[in-house]
Order: sequence, then C-alpha cells, then structure tokens
Amino acid sequence: MAPPAPAAELPSKADAQQQQQQADDDDDFEEEEDEILAEEDDDEIDEEEEEDDEDDLEDDLEDDDDEGDVQPADVRPWTSLKSMPVATQTALVGTLKRLQAQKRTELTALIVGKNGVGKSSVVNTIFGDRIVNTPVSTIEPDATRQYSRVASDFTLSIINSPGLLQGDGVSDRAMTEISKCANGKPIDVVLYVERLDTYRTDDNDRAVLCALNETFGPSVWARTLCVLTHGAASSLPISDGSEGAANGNGSAAADGAAYARYVSSKVAQVEACLRKATGNASASFATSAVVECSARCRKNANNEGVLPDGTAFLPRIVDLMADVALKGKGPMVHAHGARRRGKKGKLWQKLLIPFICYGQYWLFKLYSKHLFEADSCKGDRYTLFSSTDQEKKSSERDDKEARERVSARAREDDERARRALEAKSSDSASAPSANAMEALAAKKKKALEESANNASTSSPPASTPAPEHPAATSTTLASAPVATSPPTAAAK
Repeated sequence: MAPPAPAAELPSKADAQQQQQQADDDDDFEEEEDEILAEEDDDEIDEEEEEDDEDDLEDDLEDDDDEGDVQPADVRPWTSLKSMPVATQTALVGTLKRLQAQKRTELTALIVGKNGVGKSSVVNTIFGDRIVNTPVSTIEPDATRQYSRVASDFTLSIINSPGLLQGDGVSDRAMTEISKCANGKPIDVVLYVERLDTYRTDDNDRAVLCALNETFGPSVWARTLCVLTHGAASSLPISDGSEGAANGNGSAAADGAAYARYVSSKVAQVEACLRKATGNASASFATSAVVECSARCRKNANNEGVLPDGTAFLPRIVDLMADVALKGKGPMVHAHGARRRGKKGKLWQKLLIPFICYGQYWLFKLYSKHLFEADSCKGDRYTLFSSTDQEKKSSERDDKEARERVSARAREDDERARRALEAKSSDSASAPSANAMEALAAKKKKALEESANNASTSSPPASTPAPEHPAATSTTLASAPVATSPPTAAAK
C-alpha cells in the first residue's frame, strides 16, 4: 500500500502580508511608470509644437525681406595656397604683395550672375579648395555668404551669391540677400559670371543686368570684371589650329588668335546686352577674364591649368581683380535699400497722363481702327486675298459700317424722343400748379373788391336827405348831379 501524499504547506500570515505588499508595490510602480511615460509624451508633444513654432517663425523671417540675419563670414587661413603649383603660388603671392605695396590689406569681391553659370565653381577655383558646395540643381539658390582667406598678412574675400533668376524673371529675394550681405562692406571688384559656351543673350540677361544696375547704381560697371566660365569646353566653335593635337578635354587645341577673337566677340555681345539693359550707350565692363573650373582642364609644363590658348587662368584672374581694385579711387560701399526710393516724377509730367490717354483713344478711334480694318481686307498672316475676296471683304466692311451708322442714328432718334416725352410729362405735371396760382390770385382780387364795396356802402354822405318816397327818391337821384368833390369836415 502506497504511503499517503504529504499535505501541502499553507502559507503563514506573515508570508501572505509580504505577498500583498509586493503586489501593492508592483501596482504603484506600474502607475508611476505610466505617469512618467505620459509626462514624456506630453514633453514630446510640447517640443514638437515648439519646433513647429520655430519653423513658422523662421519661415516668416525668411519671407520678410527687411528682416533676418546675414550668415557670418567664413574667415580661415589660406592653407590650400601651399598645395597649388609653385608657379601659381609665386604669381599669387606677387599679386598680394603688389596690393600691400599700395597700403591695401584686404580685397573684397562680389560675385553675381544667373543660375548655373558657375559662380560657386569660380570661388572654389580661386581659393584652390572646395569651400562652396556646388548645387546639383539650380532651382533652390544657395544663401549669400562671404568667404575670406588670409595669406601673407593679406585677406582675400569673396561674397558668393545665389542665382538671380527665378522662373521667368529676377528673384527679388536673391537681390535682397545680396544687398543685405554687401551692406556697409567695401566692395573692391564685382565679378559678373557668364558662360563662354552660350551663343546668344536673351531677356533674362537684360533683366539681371538691369536689376544689378538699379541695386548698385550705374557706377558699378566701372569696377566689374566679366568672368567667362567653361573656357575650354569642347563645344566652342573654334577652328583647329594644330591638326590632331588634343587638350585635356579631348578636343583639338585651338588656334590662339581664333580663340581670342571668339572671346572678344562674346564679351562684346554681353556688353551690348548691358547697354540695352541700362540705356547707357557707353556702359562697359572694366575688363574680362576666362576660366575653366574643371579639374580635367589642360595643364602646362608647370602643372597649371591653362586655356586653349595656353594662358594660365588662375593667376590672371586674381591679377585682373587687383588691377580693377587699384584702378578705382576707393572701394564701393553699398547701402542696403538706398536705391529703392527711386526718383519722383515732376508734376507737369503726371498732369500730361490723362491727355495722352485721351489722345491715344481718339487716334485709335478715328484713324488706327479704320486702317487696321482696311488692312485686314487685304489678307491674313499667311497669304494675301484674291481681288474677289478683297472686294467681298471690303463690301462686308462697308455694310457693317452702314449698319452701325443706321443703328447710331436710330439710337439718337430714340434718345431725342425720350427727352421730348420727359419734357412733355414735366410740363403737364407743372400745369395744375400754375392754374391754382391764377385761381388764388383771382380769388384775392375779388375779395379786395368786395371789401372796398362794403366800405363805400357802410358810410354814405351826410348832405344827402333821406327820401320820403321811393319814387321821389329815384327821381331825385336821377336828376341830381354827381358830387365829385370829397365831403367837407363839417359834413363828416
């Protein structure tokens, strides 16, 4: 027979209290944990709301053209100068010493131009380092910022700006950023960047040049250096000067004279666009330079990047910047918003506006309209009409004019009839009042006559004896003479 199973041990009272306390502690811990999690969620929501408010504030500041802080200048030692070829280092240091000899300790350049012409690449090429991230797309412009590099106790600064085009016109936001960044800073030279491999100018070029002229004034072009990028592009229409000799881009080496002529023609084309934009027949750039920002450009024996004509472009552009800076009497100091006011027109010119509009209206109505209609009878934009069609068109035009004259005459007759009817109705409305006035005047006259008769009959003369018999009285009155003299005082 199997032994009986041992009875289960019942928990003591102390153990039950301990388990109950542990369960209560677990419940309290879970409640505290839930409260902490809820507080963290609330904090996250508050942080998100604060971030949204900050984003909205930033958007408002960005939309406001007159507010907002300009990004600080990036000032560093020019360490990349030592990594350049020895010949380039020597030329750049010589240019800096030439400026120091003229008591110049810094040179500031402002670089402007359309979108996608290579402004940021020019900055990287001059400093010999990738300090500006070139945008992949030109839809969103980069912010305007100043980059400064110090070498041999001399500071070379370049203010890089975004593209000035937005859609089909000039970006007001970009112009405002440039104006604010250049506010109060001495600008020694302005670099206007354009591509060498473009073969024509359009309305966008004129709009950009006109906006720069209005913002900085007409004197800005005397210190502007026209910089042409893509100077070694294989698509340049230049004749081959040395058959089979290829440069670094894979295209044939161009003849130096042909290349110089092409560059001169491009500069002349841009200057012609400048004259049209500013309305000044003598407007021109101070000088021009060509650069090739590609790292695969052709190299000379000194390992310097050169153009198809063999010119080392980096030392040349910096040397031309120094020439423009030393040629001027002093740096240009721009004041933000100073040229926004414009000129007030004269009063007599404003008074002529309504007269000019009135004259244009009557010129069109009396002359131009008939001229256009007669010309439309001869043909359309594609071909001339035959004689039969011309006669048909002319007869239709004459019939239309006749109908218009008849309609105008009918309208005039209707207007005259309407006015006559209104006049007749007004006369009929005013007639009763005149008759009433005449009746009132007649009534007043009759009342005056009756009052006069009553007064004369109430006071007869005293000398006339009272009649004893009616017959005698009538006979006496008939035979007696009429007394014309007034009664005496005794009779009264």
